[in-house]
Amino acid sequence: MLNGFPYLISEDGDQLTPLMLITEYPDETLTGEPFVQAHTAQMETVVAAYHAFQTLSLNR
Repeated sequence: MLNGFPYLISEDGDQLTPLMLITEYPDETLTGEPFVQAHTAQMETVVAAYHAFQTLSLNR
């Protein structure tokens, strides 16, 4: 758990991309403040993944 959200990190050499982020949140069923909170959680996840990706040393 991280910030109240479950997560799984694993390496999969069969993927075509060096990093894959999959998130799920029931935002299509939410309205009002719960929707804003869900959107913010998703946004912060993507931004954190971007920053983590910037620190990786990839073979190019």
